[in-house]
Amino acid sequence: MVEPTALRFLNKRMAELSQEYKTRPTCNEIAEELSELTVIRDQLKRVGETLIEPPKELQLSKEFPTLGAFVYRINALAREIATIRKGDPHRHELLNEMTWLCLMADSRSKREL
Repeated sequence: MVEPTALRFLNKRMAELSQEYKTRPTCNEIAEELSELTVIRDQLKRVGETLIEPPKELQLSKEFPTLGAFVYRINALAREIATIRKGDPHRHELLNEMTWLCLMADSRSKREL
């Protein structure tokens, strides 16, 4: 399976932060960002595993009429979260939206089972 763009981007950002953390281990902001990105990465992996082979007629919602639109939004959001600065007030909105998308995917996958 090919790794989605969002996961590659998150893994790259996490590697950069890990290297930076090695030089400044007392920096709590780096550790906190690494923790947030790890949660997002794990959620993306879980969504990817549950939605590998969806039915062709899958309709998620009016906002995401197709699985492709849903995956595209998650990828774009993950890239945006990985590039935004820690202190940016918009960051929390992005994290909340990612959480909502992951919960929506998890809920949908549970209904399918």
